[in-house]
Amino acid sequence: PRWLHEGLAQSLEGRVPPPHLAVSDGMTLEALEQLLCDADPVHAHAGYEIALAVVADLLQRGGMSSMRALLGRLGAGDTLEAAAPVVYGWPVSDLESQWRDIARLARVEGLEAHARSVEARFGPGALDDADPEEPR
Repeated sequence: PRWLHEGLAQSLEGRVPPPHLAVSDGMTLEALEQLLCDADPVHAHAGYEIALAVVADLLQRGGMSSMRALLGRLGAGDTLEAAAPVVYGWPVSDLESQWRDIARLARVEGLEAHARSVEARFGPGALDDADPEEPR
């Protein structure tokens, strides 16, 4: 799959996934594949960032030896759905769910870090009565 190829290429170049990715709760690897081919450069760029994060997670789970095993199975004709449970011990749907949970947690941590930054700059309670529709 293209997401695997592009994510692995970026990883081998030494790129690191951004800490706070905006990933929809319905994101699947099939949707990621389509995002990489999107004509909108902003969407395509997001697809590349997500692909890098997914591959980084796979490498963290099993290292390069598992990645080689996955690539070998795919090269031999296995589908990702057949190869992933053999190599990583999880069906693709479980991996997708775990990646969405990780992205959701990263978003929350990013929002909390932003709130701490605002309060450090403007004082405690700076966000308490903020109305996003009303400029300050």
